Amino acid sequence: MNQYRASGTFEVVMKPQSEPDTTPGAKLGRMSLDKQFHGDLSGVGKGEMLTAFTDTEGSAGYVAIERVVGTLHGRQGSFVFQHTGIMNRGAQQLSISVVPDSGSGELVGISGLFQIDNADGNHRYTFDYSLPSMPSERANDLPAGLAAPAQRALASAGIQRLDQLAQISEAELTNLHGIGPKALDQLRQALASQGLSLSADR
Repeated sequence: MNQYRASGTFEVVMKPQSEPDTTPGAKLGRMSLDKQFHGDLSGVGKGEMLTAFTDTEGSAGYVAIERVVGTLHGRQGSFVFQHTGIMNRGAQQLSISVVPDSGSGELVGISGLFQIDNADGNHRYTFDYSLPSMPSERANDLPAGLAAPAQRALASAGIQRLDQLAQISEAELTNLHGIGPKALDQLRQALASQGLSLSADR
């Protein structure tokens, strides 16, 4: 899992969804959430919030579920935030986290914590999250001892990983300028160590 930090701003519109319960002690309510995110996270958030405002100034609580759809550092998909907020006579505790296994698209497997800063009346966010590597981000796992001509030959063919190498035949590989018998043997051994082989060898 790779660790990332996203930051930016957002706007939010909240609308009451029912008449508040005005039972003495605490007023309960339900509201819709509509957000627009800007920055490293670009997209929309839609959800619902349940609130409780007590008769004591500065004491309240809320919970919310919010689905976010958009692009996060260039990866498209969606995920769900769970909000839990408490205010104790003005002292605020807020937790916003990704619901496990709620990611879709290129955001499958996402987890993380979302923090809000409302200084100066502007909504700013910091989102520390983890994501599995995309296939294109996987590390180069070709043999470290390959000679420079062989490395250049594979790079020019767009081959950086063993799973890519396994998609071509021996004839295609040896036709690459710079792949000689020694490099071919090294590559065969590396493939075999991962349970792979060149296509002509299967």
